Amino acid sequence: EEALLYKGRGRIELASVQDLSFLPSASVDKIFHMNCIYFWPDLPMALKELFRVLKPKGRMLAATKFGQVQHFNADKSIFRNTNESVVVAALSDAGFRQVEKREVHLGSSCTGKNARSGCAVDERMHYAA
Repeated sequence: EEALLYKGRGRIELASVQDLSFLPSASVDKIFHMNCIYFWPDLPMALKELFRVLKPKGRMLAATKFGQVQHFNADKSIFRNTNESVVVAALSDAGFRQVEKREVHLGSSCTGKNARSGCAVDERMHYAA
């Protein structure tokens, strides 16, 4: 929330998930990422780095659409991590425990490559019309 940012209680960083060296170990309460895990070039390294910065009682929420992505003829040079079982195993290998899966249906704010308003995102990154 914007108010937390102004009060100094939150911050947003643009960085590579594979290099969070600007953050001390065990310094982050919560991590949220949405539909980006597919694109990480080195999944084990990225997850180890996220686990490193997460506090012992911290939480990470990863919003994904593995079901849709797996049935999409995705460019494998872009969509690298599309197998849910592989990602869950990598989470465990990185140190994450209590990995839970919950299906949630949300409205999408992505306009998609076929939307009237268009989309500034590279069309190869879309997996839904």
